[in-house]
Amino acid sequence: MKIGIRKLKPNLEYVRVFAMVFMIGFIIGIVLANMAGKNFLSQSGILSDYYLAKYKYMEINPQELFVFIISKRIKWVVLLGAMGLTALGVLLVWGYSLWLGFSAGFVMSVAVIRFGFLGVIFCIIGIIPHGILYIAAAIILAELVYKMSGSQKGLRFKGSLGVNGGMMKKGKYVMILLMILMVFVVAALMESYINPIIIKKFLANI
Repeated sequence: MKIGIRKLKPNLEYVRVFAMVFMIGFIIGIVLANMAGKNFLSQSGILSDYYLAKYKYMEINPQELFVFIISKRIKWVVLLGAMGLTALGVLLVWGYSLWLGFSAGFVMSVAVIRFGFLGVIFCIIGIIPHGILYIAAAIILAELVYKMSGSQKGLRFKGSLGVNGGMMKKGKYVMILLMILMVFVVAALMESYINPIIIKKFLANI
């Protein structure tokens, strides 16, 4: 079974829809972070001066960090992939997109409240270089699961990812999932071995 790389390009129509749901969650995260107030955020320890100072000087074991990160990332790929074989996968994709947006909005708001514009830069640095791979893989995963789940009810979708509507063959579905898993593993390696170095250099200069 051959799956061309070209067929792994997501349909822009789905990207726009997922982005819209993500932005709704993003806005909710911003609103709730601002409602929480600076005092609450200080007490919670989120991105506190103590946390950042500790991160700046602590020795990070990349192997242990990789195991921790990959265990967190892979479980969502597996869960979404498994739910794609049921009609509930569609709802899970919406929920996951909303949650990602909320998390991003909340964390960025906390960073801005604490550090101003430097907080925005810190958030950007925090997803370099692995963020590009995560975002691309997450979009493809969302579309894949959405289509596979919708096809359980006989719904038809516009062609992309090698799917021309109707029931996708489960073998092809699993193959694409495995490719997405590989991308997540590479991204997790970058997040474990490269990103901590970048963050430490950034913190050393602020």
